[in-house]
Amino acid sequence: MSLPYKKALIVGATSGIGEALAIKLAENGTHVVAVGRREDRLTALVGKAPKGSISIMVLDITDLPAISTFASVVTAAHPDLDAVILNSGVQRAFDFGQPATVDLATVELELKTNYTAYVYLVTAFLPHLQALTKAGTKAYLIFISATLGLVPTLVRTPNYNASKAALHSFITTMRQQQIDAGFEELRVVEVFPPAVQTELHDPVHQPDLENGDKLGMPLAAFTNELVDKLAKDPKLWVGIGPAEPLIAEGGLEDQRQKLFEKQQGAIKEAVGKFLKKVRGRQNLDANGRPRVVGPQSALTSFLASRNISAADIEEQFRSRQAASLTEQLRTGLANGEIESTPETVALAQMAEHSPAAAAASISFRVGGQQLSAAQKRAVDKIKANKKKKKDAKGANGKGGKGKKRVFDSDEDEDEDEEDALARALLSNFKAEPLPGQMENCGRCQKRFTVTPYSRANDQGQLLCSSCGRLQDQEKGLDGKNGKGRNGKAGAAAKKSRPADDVLVPRGGPVGQRRKAQSRLLDGASLIGPKSLVTQCVEHLSKNIHLAEDLGDLPGDVIDRIARLLSKRRLINPKTVDLFIRPDAEDICVYDCGDLVENDFLRMLQSMPNLKHLRLYNAIQFKDDVMDYLLQRDVQLETLCLYGANLISATKWKAYLVERGAHLRTLQICDTDKHVTDEVIGYIKDCAPDLVRLKIRGNEQMGSAGVEHLGHLPHLQHINLMLDKPVHSDVLVKLLHRIGAGLQTLSLRGAAKVDNTVLDSLHQHARTLRKLRLTETQGCTDEGFVRLFEGWANPPLHEVDFEKNRFDEPDMAGIDDNTDGVGLCSKGFQALMLHSGSELRKLHLHACRHIGRDAFEEVFASGRQYPELRHIDVSFCGEVTDSVVRSMFQCCPNLVKLVTSGCMLVTGVQVPHGRVLVGVPNALGMQTVGFEE
Repeated sequence: MSLPYKKALIVGATSGIGEALAIKLAENGTHVVAVGRREDRLTALVGKAPKGSISIMVLDITDLPAISTFASVVTAAHPDLDAVILNSGVQRAFDFGQPATVDLATVELELKTNYTAYVYLVTAFLPHLQALTKAGTKAYLIFISATLGLVPTLVRTPNYNASKAALHSFITTMRQQQIDAGFEELRVVEVFPPAVQTELHDPVHQPDLENGDKLGMPLAAFTNELVDKLAKDPKLWVGIGPAEPLIAEGGLEDQRQKLFEKQQGAIKEAVGKFLKKVRGRQNLDANGRPRVVGPQSALTSFLASRNISAADIEEQFRSRQAASLTEQLRTGLANGEIESTPETVALAQMAEHSPAAAAASISFRVGGQQLSAAQKRAVDKIKANKKKKKDAKGANGKGGKGKKRVFDSDEDEDEDEEDALARALLSNFKAEPLPGQMENCGRCQKRFTVTPYSRANDQGQLLCSSCGRLQDQEKGLDGKNGKGRNGKAGAAAKKSRPADDVLVPRGGPVGQRRKAQSRLLDGASLIGPKSLVTQCVEHLSKNIHLAEDLGDLPGDVIDRIARLLSKRRLINPKTVDLFIRPDAEDICVYDCGDLVENDFLRMLQSMPNLKHLRLYNAIQFKDDVMDYLLQRDVQLETLCLYGANLISATKWKAYLVERGAHLRTLQICDTDKHVTDEVIGYIKDCAPDLVRLKIRGNEQMGSAGVEHLGHLPHLQHINLMLDKPVHSDVLVKLLHRIGAGLQTLSLRGAAKVDNTVLDSLHQHARTLRKLRLTETQGCTDEGFVRLFEGWANPPLHEVDFEKNRFDEPDMAGIDDNTDGVGLCSKGFQALMLHSGSELRKLHLHACRHIGRDAFEEVFASGRQYPELRHIDVSFCGEVTDSVVRSMFQCCPNLVKLVTSGCMLVTGVQVPHGRVLVGVPNALGMQTVGFEE
């Protein structure tokens, strides 16, 4: 049997008709791209068809925003795809005779699955299929519909029938649109199956049915007949069972289709008279005002996509303005600032009933104002009142000399001061921004939200909070009572305290000594004087508010400055500009907590050559920032985002589709729930050259996502810390695929890891240099011995086996661990025998089952570990003063030793120049200077 499809996409291929059709097409020579939401079933499907005949992709079609990106991935990976078969569907029973039993959420989900998702899928795949037909290749869009969409005889499923009827109507009109657009070679075929024995009717989905999966035509018989009829290349329909007489010549649907085709000409002619034929012409809107009919602006489209109307915005603004103006009018009349006249009283009464009309009556333009009649009378009243007072003063001999002009006027030079004063009063009578509205800062010109506490400058312009504080500092005010911070005003108060962003050493000699001892116990201090670079970096960080540019400083120095500023919480929208250099290819900000969306946009806009982006605590790095990143021609090789948990899964997919091919390093940490197994699947498909991957603090990624990593052939560094447990079998499969090229394997909190993973490491890893396995509960000492004994891998450089122990608080002793769970004495000895010669960092925190004899043997006299610089044996209860002394003797380059919680370490003497952390009464730790 010869089918016309070279490669077919089948949506809904995890069960029922979709699964059977996928196998049948694959057996007949068509390559199938099987799509469904259950990856385990897709994987099983591959084994049921000829080898290499089925590719699989995971998609939940109810995730509507993901469909567009999914279609882009599919068509990019399969440009020869010439058939799209849409099969997904659900059927639920509803009894509207008893409305209280109807679950509207289920109704909505059924409609989304059976109809809305199909519309999204068609919209996403049509451009590809149309392009094929333009190139001379016939394309197919096939819908597995339902006979109930033609005649809804199954009354128990009203919503299902309606969704299929809607789909049928959509298919009919959409097919005609393809013909009208010149895509006759795009075949739109609708299949009307009968009831078929699938899980559509099983008790899980329709619990009111008994043996529902036995209802209807056998699946194999239906599939064979369907494939036979598809091989005949139908143009409109395929009917099986009850649908056959409906679509036959003279049948109900045949007659309806002929009526549809017949009326097309008349309908097009009738409606065509009312369609706009000239774009860009001017006409009138509903209010009779001229408007231009033409392409929408980008802003209008943006607002419309978010259900925002420019007319609504204007109306709301006018309402707020009217409320403000009328409130000022009422207040002015009440406190006497505005003279009570019949005109002003009338305006106040008007404002009670119609604030907008009152505001329109008193609105005017400042400078060369156009005044209404009422306003002119108000001006005349003010002038007359002031004239009367002036005459009275003149008569009393208190004022015969004219005053200076209040402000420059465009009127004649002989205009008297009363006229100028009247205009000034009217000019000041305007709507001030209300709390909650946006305003431009009178100092820095940035947009900000007005609050009841917003300050104003000397010109009456409102200031943002930052400029308001700065103004208070300049004036020596505390912002509360108008006094200086020391109770005085003016310059004396200004000198009482430096600016808030200036760091001043506090505490005096005693405080400095305490700080030095604290830093020493934390292991943060090194012996010797500070280097010149360190002193310069510290001085710059203390006076960062004075810096305008970092100039051509080396990258490592800039990185140290960034670290120090982050530590002191001085990274803000102002200081971050120091690290935004237009010619730089990388930027690293260690604390983005005070940055907002616009700061990230400015960063991306100002660095056209950016290749390496590292942002920590990037809370405000949202979807809009990711959209802007996609718009810019920036090809990132390194993308490290920590705390960016407001980026949706859809945006991650879109970025990977568009820019994933350039990525070499990807670190996504503390992202809560948006980085799912499906997103990891996109990494597999769209970032094949990825070398480093770090995913930490994620709630959604699980075993399926880890399996995807095995398909990244160039991956050399893996760092995972997942909330979901990952079974050892998944990790074993991962190591089997890419273990030979791994250089870093870090699995934090890997509770499910057991000896099978260690055995797989021993078998496959040949270039590993850094190994981290923490908090395992299934590894044993015997497993660690097997890992290191005879291992063909070179010596490790870094090892972290934190909390590899028998995790039972009441049985913490060595003798209690009868099964040898965790890293014990023999495993530790095997580790040091294999990697001790090149080991640089050794982390054994809380590995409490390593005995004293093992420590004494490993660090016995004559043993040397020349590369070892950092050791952490915290809460290893068998470490004693003698063991610590032996560590310093056997490790000549040891810089830092951590022994917190080691109760047997009490009075050891530490060699000069070394740091021992966790023993407050240890001797010999004199240091000079400090090092960040």
